[in-house]
Amino acid sequence: MASKSETGHTKNVTNFKSLNVYLDSLGVKYNPSKVSIQLPQLQAQYTAADQSLTAIQDALPAFTDAVDDQEAAFEPLDKLVTRVVRAYKACLENPAEAETVISLQKKINGKGKKADPKKEPEEGENDPISTSQLSYDNRQANFQLLVKTIGANSLYQPNEDELKVTTLQAYANDLKKATEAVDIVAAPIINGRIARNTLLYHVETGLVPATINAVKNYIISVYGAGSPQIKHINTLKFKEIKSGKRKKK
Repeated sequence: MASKSETGHTKNVTNFKSLNVYLDSLGVKYNPSKVSIQLPQLQAQYTAADQSLTAIQDALPAFTDAVDDQEAAFEPLDKLVTRVVRAYKACLENPAEAETVISLQKKINGKGKKADPKKEPEEGENDPISTSQLSYDNRQANFQLLVKTIGANSLYQPNEDELKVTTLQAYANDLKKATEAVDIVAAPIINGRIARNTLLYHVETGLVPATINAVKNYIISVYGAGSPQIKHINTLKFKEIKSGKRKKK
């Protein structure tokens, strides 16, 4: 199910297309001197905005698959780390030597929060996708460090294959590949949102705050504030959606 903000972006672009069709129907009566609201420029702005939405939607399936694979890869991590730390402590003559791996265990423990690609960042926050990935990146890095730490101690020689350093290193590499795969497919979504927000909501050039107001001012100047033309245009609602907040236009 699409998020409310995602639906809002789509509605803005759909209504802008309807506005372009209506302005074109006015024929020679729609003849503004301002280049940015002339019909060719409005059509180009609509095309760019529509393409920005499509780019984000096209990137979602690959991201969802990569996140699912990442979660599956990380699922055994906590229990495995607990076993590794126990095995490491069991082989030590001085329990104090386990302090470093115990500290790393605490950093690794805890589930990474699954990224919701449809959740928009709140005001002043990073994109939720980036925040989620940071959690996984940190867990993977700390696990890699834990493996190196226990591998440097010649006393750690478990008989269980799944606890051996070579096996753990291979698993650490798998985790790294899983996080890197998500990073790669997340980038188009994050960059796509930036591009979309610029096209739709930039204060000076964006569709909602700038273009719509300029078009309405021109229509009023030609037809009058109480004209059927401006009344029809006002039925096309636009919402400024920035950092999780909305403002009607």
